Amino acid sequence: FSRDVYFNPGKHATRAQFVTVLGREYERESGTTIARSGNAGYSDVVSGSYYSRYVVWGKEIGIVKGYSSSQFGTNDDVTREQMVTFLYRLAEYSGFTDQDSADSTKMKAFPDSGNVSSYAVTPMAWAINVGIIIGDDNGKLRPLDSCTRAEMATMFSRYKTYYDTHAANVSAAVLAGQMESAAETGGVTQDAETTETAELQPENEAA
Repeated sequence: FSRDVYFNPGKHATRAQFVTVLGREYERESGTTIARSGNAGYSDVVSGSYYSRYVVWGKEIGIVKGYSSSQFGTNDDVTREQMVTFLYRLAEYSGFTDQDSADSTKMKAFPDSGNVSSYAVTPMAWAINVGIIIGDDNGKLRPLDSCTRAEMATMFSRYKTYYDTHAANVSAAVLAGQMESAAETGGVTQDAETTETAELQPENEAA
């Protein structure tokens, strides 16, 4: 068999692999194709590689920030806290986060919650609250541990469910608002939906 036959669930996922999956999920959500060139200024990103356009895209919209302005950490294992940080930023970019979803009460109940890096506290709390991460068999978060491909697939499946649910709720709310407005004015409103994206604040962190 060729290596393409195997998924390798126990193998660690790299940062390049995860950002690629992240970009493909965004393509599914938005119905668009990400077309970018270059290496986003990162010396360890190979222009034209399978992942480069997704790294460039992620940097442009603030989802990925790298270890520094010149190093992304392409082949490094992606940690569990880095993964939820990427997912949180994508959800934030899509307008699907709020203050309540980032409450840290549940997170603090995990015995190793103190190991979560400062930049990942809000993303980790959000991921726990919305059911993307539930802890391992020992009830721990293991935020600094490398993430396996199986864990990556599981978290992405949960994120997809989260996204689809919120997208459906937003669509229903918009439709209800349009119908209410139409009833009040006696006519049909046009394009009552507006989308606002909160500006992502830069942070000094390794995601």
